[in-house]
Amino acid sequence: MLQVLLFKLTGDGQYSDAVDAFLKDWRPGGSVPRTNQGLVFRNEWGSLRYAANAAFVALMAAKSGINAKANHQFAASQINYILGDGGRSYMVGFGNNPPQRAHHEAA
Repeated sequence: MLQVLLFKLTGDGQYSDAVDAFLKDWRPGGSVPRTNQGLVFRNEWGSLRYAANAAFVALMAAKSGINAKANHQFAASQINYILGDGGRSYMVGFGNNPPQRAHHEAA
């Protein structure tokens, strides 16, 4: 995220290149594994936090003009999965078959 902000402030291509290199690993064809339904799966513990954070960075990058179409599509795919495109919603109280007993207080 910091590199997106530095790119916005300075317009220096080194920052946009770094952001795009990071997100390239997360987008389809990158090194971050995916589930059969398309969720990026960095770690089994709290996997949605990684997907949501990468989606946030991708949206900020897209808004800043860094590979806008690919980053926006990636972010939308992850957010839509979290909200229910995978068959159930993972957001408490939202969408189809959401969690009823959240494990963490923050939920």
